[in-house]
Amino acid sequence: SGPDFQSNITSFFNQDYENYLLWFVVADESDPAYSELCKLKNQLNQTSKAQDVQIFVAGKGQSCSQKIHNLLYCYERVSDDIDVLAFADSDACVRSDWLSHLVHPLRQPKNGVATGYRWFIPKKNNLASLALSALNAKVAQLLGNTHFNQAWGGSMAIRIDVFRRLGLDKIWTKALSDDLSLSRAVKKAGMKVAFVPACLVASHESTTWPKLFEFSRRQFLITRIYAPKTWWFGLLSSLYSVLGIWGAAGLAIYAATIQHKNLDLFASVPAVFFVNQLGRAILRQRTAEKLLQHE
Repeated sequence: SGPDFQSNITSFFNQDYENYLLWFVVADESDPAYSELCKLKNQLNQTSKAQDVQIFVAGKGQSCSQKIHNLLYCYERVSDDIDVLAFADSDACVRSDWLSHLVHPLRQPKNGVATGYRWFIPKKNNLASLALSALNAKVAQLLGNTHFNQAWGGSMAIRIDVFRRLGLDKIWTKALSDDLSLSRAVKKAGMKVAFVPACLVASHESTTWPKLFEFSRRQFLITRIYAPKTWWFGLLSSLYSVLGIWGAAGLAIYAATIQHKNLDLFASVPAVFFVNQLGRAILRQRTAEKLLQHE
C-alpha cells in the first residue's frame, strides 16, 4: 500500500478501453493490499470504463508459486465470451492506452503473446538501486523485432484460445516462472513474442546490495533454464561491453609503459568503446523518457 500502490492501481481503472474486465487477486484478506483494493474499487468503479471489477482471494498456493496459483485461480473463472487475457503486476504504473496497445499485436495470428517490459526508476540514488536500473535497462535493450524477445509477466497479453491450445494452465502448475514458461510454449508452437514499446511501464524501486544479488541470481538462473539462447546472448553481449572497454584500457596502459609507437591507436580503442556505451545509455534514457512521459 501507499501512494505508489494507489497510483498504480488507479492507472488500471483509467484504461481508455471499452468493457474490459478488471480483476485483482490476493492470497489472503490479511494482505494489506486487499483492504486498499476494496477502497479503491469503491472510489473508482463508477468512473471506470471497466465492465466488471472483481477482487478475488485465491488462498495459499500448494503445488506452484503463489503468483501462478493466483493467476490460475482467475483463469478458472473466465467465461467463454472472453477473447484475451492481459496480465499486470501491482508495482507497475501504466498509461491510459496501455491495454489498447498491448492487445493490438494479437490481431495477427503469428503473434502468440504481446509484452511490454519494466523500467526501474530508483526511489533512492544509492549505488545498488542505480545498478538495478542499469541492469534492467541492459535487458530492455535486447527487446525489439528479434527472436530473443521474452514475455514479461508484469505487462503481457495472450489470446485465450492460444492459452488453451498450448495447455498453459497445465504447464503453469509445474513452472518456476509464469512469463518464461509461457514464452517457451509460444515459441515452441511456432509463434512470436511481440514486444510493444508503448507498454514499457514504470516501476519505482529502491534496493540494497543483498537484495540486488538475490534478485539477479534468481532472474539469471530462471532465464538460463527456460531461455538458454537468450541467456547466452545476454551474457556474451555484456562480456563484450565490459571486457571490451577494460581489456582495451589495459592494452593501452601496457602500450604506454613500453612506449609503443602506436600508442595513440591503442588509446583510441577504449575511448571508442566508452563513447559507444555512453551513446547507447543516453539513447536508452531518452527513449524511456519519451515512452514514460506520462510519469
